[in-house]
Amino acid sequence: MNKEKRRNLSDRLRSIFLYCGLSKPGYQAVKSRIIDENERNMLGVSGIGFLSGLLLTVFAMAGILKRRPLPAYAFFFLYSAAFMILRRAARRRKKRLGLKWAYLQTFGLLVFGILNSAVFSPTKNYVGVTFCVMLVIPAFILIDRPVREVPMLLVGSAGYLTAVRLCKDPQTFEMETANVLAFTAAGILCILMNTPRFVRSLSDRIYIEKERDLDSLTKTQTRQAAVAMIHSCLDRGAGGAFFMIDIDNFKGINDTFGHLRGDEVLRRFARCVERNVRRSDIVGRFGGDEFIVYLPFLGVDEAAFVAGRILESVRDEFRQEKISISCSIGISIVRPYESFDAFFSRADAAVYEAKRNGKGRYAVA
Repeated sequence: MNKEKRRNLSDRLRSIFLYCGLSKPGYQAVKSRIIDENERNMLGVSGIGFLSGLLLTVFAMAGILKRRPLPAYAFFFLYSAAFMILRRAARRRKKRLGLKWAYLQTFGLLVFGILNSAVFSPTKNYVGVTFCVMLVIPAFILIDRPVREVPMLLVGSAGYLTAVRLCKDPQTFEMETANVLAFTAAGILCILMNTPRFVRSLSDRIYIEKERDLDSLTKTQTRQAAVAMIHSCLDRGAGGAFFMIDIDNFKGINDTFGHLRGDEVLRRFARCVERNVRRSDIVGRFGGDEFIVYLPFLGVDEAAFVAGRILESVRDEFRQEKISISCSIGISIVRPYESFDAFFSRADAAVYEAKRNGKGRYAVA
């Protein structure tokens, strides 16, 4: 029993250290949101660093603070200004800098601590309070796997102790070493406690949002979620193809076989549609027996090919059933930055054209 407990504890710690308490697929599912959170955190850090560095530099130049740490203050100000400009420029271009830049920016705080507390410390026997504080801060501003955060703290601590040995009074080395070891341990403990808790909370929020945006019956996107995702594509200038799909004679299925059978048809029909589109395409239940599909960057020929596959897949799915199931598809080609209402109206009209021409087919607007 004790061996089993130890093994469970070992597995738990390994999971926390490698993937913040999640499985590898679970972590990959939230990684994009982790990057977004880091972008917001680092933008705030660069703004605070810019103002703090500016004030420290001005006060040191004015003689209010000691002038010896002035190079450290100037570094803090300039590096914060550079990251603030870089991140604001990336935001305007609707791009993300990614985790590597977040690590670089966070490591800059440790470098500032080394410069201020060791290389340009006010006195040779000055206690490195600034660096010790910087050892704890990453746990609250940088969100990533502990397996990558912890080595950064260890490298920073080793760099600081090297600078202390070279630049400060040798008599302070033992005290500085004790302080750094204590604060490094505190920083690692904060990382192991704070980061997994935040990532698990983020994973729970994503799960709730995903369930909220999924149609409870077909597990495709809801109408609101699908339309919002399409608008997001349009805002990026992603043209493509839009399908309006209507199941033929669905009311008769409900009236003849009952609503439970009708629900089963909807579920199986939705799977037929999803099997024949890309993972990046948007599939949503628009209402009742109507579905919409948005296929970014597809032209008319490719869209017609996909529509043909959907029609064939639906026929094959229900071939052995007592009921005959088919669908009509209206296709409209979406021009970049075109309004949703414009291409939706064309696809809606194309659906009725397909129904007038005999159902079980597609029509291109």
